[in-house]
Amino acid sequence: MKNFLVAIYSVYDGEELLPYSVKQIRPHVDAIVCTYQTTSNRGEDYEPVFKMSLFDAVMQYKPRATWPASENEKEKRNVALQEAKKLFPKMTHFIFLDCDELYIPEEFAKAKVEVYELGVDASFCNIETYYSKPTLRLFPPETYFVPFICKYSNTCYLGHNRELWKRGIVSDPTRTPVQVKNYRLLQNRMYHFSFVRKDISRKFRNSSSDKYAQNWRQLTEDFNNGKLVHFKGHELQECKNLFNIVIP
Repeated sequence: MKNFLVAIYSVYDGEELLPYSVKQIRPHVDAIVCTYQTTSNRGEDYEPVFKMSLFDAVMQYKPRATWPASENEKEKRNVALQEAKKLFPKMTHFIFLDCDELYIPEEFAKAKVEVYELGVDASFCNIETYYSKPTLRLFPPETYFVPFICKYSNTCYLGHNRELWKRGIVSDPTRTPVQVKNYRLLQNRMYHFSFVRKDISRKFRNSSSDKYAQNWRQLTEDFNNGKLVHFKGHELQECKNLFNIVIP
């Protein structure tokens, strides 16, 4: 059976980075799906400003007010995964992305071939994190991984994969396949513009992380004063603007 890769975006914050992200992967995936919200996982209203035409399919997720933010995010991805399969029955593989996650096209294409040739259930890659500006990156890199291209199955479910964590593959528990028989850590990178925002306070106050959301005012003030929040033991390193990103 021919491989069919669907990229699934979770959109709420950071949509100013979305066109850059989609542009890089568009030639290397078979379809792109967007799942967005008009209310954040913490109850803040949001009016989407991104272009729906960027995607092959768009769906809306309505978070449950009584659920923790992290549970809503996991449910949003799980629902999107199953809906993507209905929309694109040929889907054999998927990759989840947020607005602020970019890949160098050549690296993406090479890693995709490797995943297909290996036939693994899941793949992971390292992250290069950017902070405040698209020309400032975190050094040394985070010891954290992001799920890359994964194989779809009827029993596929996303969540906290404890076995992988025990093996040192620490990754986002809202998008990691729980049932993984075999996996591979790849050499490509995901370029994460995690703290590059038009409005950093919206990221903090609506984060699925309680430690961000509960302290968003102080974090925003520290960030705007040039402090490096959250990343202990790291410093900032000047680098090239790899994707020519301009924040309005």
